Amino acid sequence: MKQKTVPSRRILQGLYSSKRIAFLLFLAALFLGLANVFFAQAAIGAEIAAKKVEIIPGWFENVGWGVVFALVFLFLGIIIVRLRLQRKNRELLAVNEKLKSAEEKYRQMVEDSPDLHYRIDREGKISYVSHAVRKLSGYTVEEALGMQMADFYINSEKREKLLSALEKDGYVNDFIAQLKRKDGSTWWASENVQVYKDSHGTILGFKGITRDVTERIKAEKNLKENYSIINQSLAITFLWKNETDWPVQCVSENLVDVFGYTAEEFLSGVISYADIIHPDDFQRVSEEVATHSEGEKTNRFNQEYRIITKGGTTIWIDDRTLIRRNKHGEITH
Repeated sequence: MKQKTVPSRRILQGLYSSKRIAFLLFLAALFLGLANVFFAQAAIGAEIAAKKVEIIPGWFENVGWGVVFALVFLFLGIIIVRLRLQRKNRELLAVNEKLKSAEEKYRQMVEDSPDLHYRIDREGKISYVSHAVRKLSGYTVEEALGMQMADFYINSEKREKLLSALEKDGYVNDFIAQLKRKDGSTWWASENVQVYKDSHGTILGFKGITRDVTERIKAEKNLKENYSIINQSLAITFLWKNETDWPVQCVSENLVDVFGYTAEEFLSGVISYADIIHPDDFQRVSEEVATHSEGEKTNRFNQEYRIITKGGTTIWIDDRTLIRRNKHGEITH
């Protein structure tokens, strides 16, 4: 990573101010010297008139003192300028050192990250890639540099979809695509990509961060399969909040086949779970829930009570509840 030198307008202004001070000191010295010469000539003229003395030696003597004064002030001005230049130079070196340290720290964070950081040019060739490329793809940094990014994609249409989104919006977040490794195996990646430009706004290419989400995709697939099994059975799953009347946060779609209500009616808050419990059972169910919620030892309990369907039919259910708690042991669902 190249070290950048940051131009400081404040420092340049300081240098300009130092030169101006030196110039003013020089003018002051010159003025004093000329003034000394002028007054010396006047005094010499008076002396000539009174004593008839030679004017050359006195004139040279006073001019000499004027030059000395000018040189002294000029020398002092040079010293001041040099001191200010040295101070500004130290400030500039300190700024550059901080910048260098920050860049090194950022570079180290990127290289140590498990996520893959990369940059590609407008032709799609990889111009920079972090060391995570070896763990995720099997390629070394040296092998990956210069490769076409499109060669990593299993589905070329996915790559075209990503490029279209970048051309339209300039960035893409959490773009899911299946990629292939050097040994031919595949993995799922989540990509955050954006265009990068030069100082004139010309697009130079794209830079992005790729994260391995293979386990997440597998978990989502298993969850969908489980939901499919549940939705084809008579078992209904509810996730309700630990709040008054137990508002429903999530419910399986087969709800409509058993209770007659749609999932949307519960999720929108039109109806709560407490609304469908039979009035003669509601008090007992509430007390049992409160009893099982005391302490942190109980996480599961079973209940049997009646539910009134949307069509008005009363049915008995076997409710098997699993308590969900946060890290503080407080019941959330």
